[in-house]
Amino acid sequence: MGHTTSAPRFTNPGMRPALRACVIASIWLVGATNLRAQYLEDPSPPGIHLMISAKAVRVLSAEPVDQTGPVSMQIDRYQIEGTGHLTAEAYAEPLPSADGVQLRLTLVGHSSGIGRSSVRSIQLHTQSCSQVCVQQNILVTPHGISASQAAVHAPSRSHLLYVETSKPLVRGLMTRGMARLAFRMQPQRSAQIATQVAETSLSEQMQRESRERLAQANEDFRNRFLESLKDFDFSADDLRLQSTQSAVFAQLNSPNVPAVSPAPHFAAADLAVRVHQDVLNRFFEQALGGTKHTGKPLEADLADLYKSLNLKPMPEVDPRPWSITLAKRDPVTVRFDRDQAEVVIRGAAYTIELDEYPAMNVIVRYVLMPVDTGWKAVRSIPTVQPPEGQPGFSKQLSRKQITLVMFLARKFSDLFPREIDFRRLPLPEGAPRQLQGHYTRVHAERGWLLNEWNLDR
Repeated sequence: MGHTTSAPRFTNPGMRPALRACVIASIWLVGATNLRAQYLEDPSPPGIHLMISAKAVRVLSAEPVDQTGPVSMQIDRYQIEGTGHLTAEAYAEPLPSADGVQLRLTLVGHSSGIGRSSVRSIQLHTQSCSQVCVQQNILVTPHGISASQAAVHAPSRSHLLYVETSKPLVRGLMTRGMARLAFRMQPQRSAQIATQVAETSLSEQMQRESRERLAQANEDFRNRFLESLKDFDFSADDLRLQSTQSAVFAQLNSPNVPAVSPAPHFAAADLAVRVHQDVLNRFFEQALGGTKHTGKPLEADLADLYKSLNLKPMPEVDPRPWSITLAKRDPVTVRFDRDQAEVVIRGAAYTIELDEYPAMNVIVRYVLMPVDTGWKAVRSIPTVQPPEGQPGFSKQLSRKQITLVMFLARKFSDLFPREIDFRRLPLPEGAPRQLQGHYTRVHAERGWLLNEWNLDR
């Protein structure tokens, strides 16, 4: 007998948000514990390493599915029409791959449906229930995203509600009785047809929408990520993507830069990122080299930044107008080592009110330390000194230099927060709410800064 099934048309498939979440996770997150030796025993090229554990991949990609759609198809002699309701969860898990990030997308749930199977003058009205499992493998490489054909399993059961026929009364009674008897005598056949309808409907829908989903994912990957790399002289060739059963990871290496000290170990964290100081210093030079900044706009920008980071407001600052012109080369540099972060601001020239002042460097140091509530960065008093190697350099400061040193020491004590409590830092705007968690380690070593994070759930 022919029967309808519960498999709906995927007008907004649950696999789509799972694919999107996993592609983003694949691009942004790196590190697997059983591959540490590859990066840690030998010198590493400076870059950015990002990691997400298998647990976090699943949490970040999990997406509920609750939708209703029509079903229409021909199975043998039966024209089947109906409506199905699917409730399920879509999620992803990493698979071992040395040539890109491989993810298995899974949709698991059940569906129920009511429909009509027509053959000649007989119409069987049935109710069906299916256990649904759809799986599809996704491979993300530095040059694009591809997907295998989805495997669909939807074992189903069907229950006869009633029979309709257009035959006259007596013949109609006989026909309906024979149809009900035949349905009850062939339960395996009924389940087989219902399963075939469910799996065919889902397979066809997944195949129709796969091209569209992959095209959109590849467009986003190119436009939002690969194109943005060019702004910092990176390319797809500088990106490495890999996965294991325990983690997904990516490594973005600075091109044509000699290897540096080995990167510190990742611990058993859900999310982790480590970045080498050379990457940040190159970015600062490209973005800030030779630029001039006046006091009030700079202070207003920093005040907004502190607010967004949930830091304490800046204290009342010196109201006098001032400006800083940064050096063209190495305008701002950072150095990470021994759980300390050092920031050097190289000003090529300054003004205070109407007076002009010579070049001066400001050095700000933070110590990273564990506390009862997590981790903190605590600042020492800024150091201000003239840049060595400059024409006319002298360890004996002039009166004008002393005036500038005192002003900058106070100013940058106000501009840089005395303490950064990592527990209070909010998630970036637009980050998935599933990322709620806490820092488990903040570490600086041999030029590398490492941050690790565990999810609360």
